[in-house]
Amino acid sequence: MPTSPIIITLCPLKFYLFYLMLSYLYMILTIDTGGTKTLFGLYDKDTLISTIKIKTPKDYNDYLKTVKDIMLNNYDLFSLEAISIAIPGIIKNGKINYCGRLKWHDKDIKAFFAEFLPNTPVFLENDASLGALGATREDDFKKGKALYITLSTGIGTGFILNNKIDPISKSLEGGMMVVQYKDKVDQWQAIASGSTISNIYGEIASKISDETSLKEIALRITVGLRVLIPLLSPDKVYFGGGAGIVFNHAKEQVLKELKDYIPDRITFPEIKTTKDPELVVLRGCYEYAKDRLNREA
Repeated sequence: MPTSPIIITLCPLKFYLFYLMLSYLYMILTIDTGGTKTLFGLYDKDTLISTIKIKTPKDYNDYLKTVKDIMLNNYDLFSLEAISIAIPGIIKNGKINYCGRLKWHDKDIKAFFAEFLPNTPVFLENDASLGALGATREDDFKKGKALYITLSTGIGTGFILNNKIDPISKSLEGGMMVVQYKDKVDQWQAIASGSTISNIYGEIASKISDETSLKEIALRITVGLRVLIPLLSPDKVYFGGGAGIVFNHAKEQVLKELKDYIPDRITFPEIKTTKDPELVVLRGCYEYAKDRLNREA
């Protein structure tokens, strides 16, 4: 007699525990590796539930050790459905082909993760491309062309075509194109990158409040857009990172400068800041992992 009621009461509990276990499998760990800082973000379904920020170790082996230590000490690794990593460089065949600012070349980071997480998929992509993906997804922009610009240690550019990272332009290194600012002819990143701005103004772009300085920084940014907008004809341009903060402060100046230089025959794009310039790459990491998991399912 007692057996039957016990079975009846335990079954719902087992069901609940099984459901709870499955729900944790939707966790995706995202890692935005920058030339200066690295940001970790844990997503539960579509919600970013926690972040951790560290200074990026310049040595590749130190970076791997630090990443592993943070993961072991802060996350339940068995709950991860995937890991998605943004790298400030060129990715080829799932490996870090070239990462100039950190001087990492030909690194197989997936092999490192496979040593202690052999059954967890690891996805790798350029940080600006992922920033572009995050910007368009959070803006629900699904059809058309979008350009993403970010100021960090260098200048990152990403391009989205119809809701996907454009495979042709995903190795686009817009920061390396040669432009002219006043009497100076140099790479765009030597004129307007986050590190350049810090050296000139004594602090990062996000902390500069002087209107004159912000307008001058805006001009430095626009010299590159004068080239990219006619070349790529984007429907939208998104600013992320330090560029987003500068644009918010000097929007009118940026638009005026661009409209003076962009020919009338070229459709002028909508230009805006991402919803959260500092977290948009993490969102892109998450969206990219979801796309890959759905494709490989």
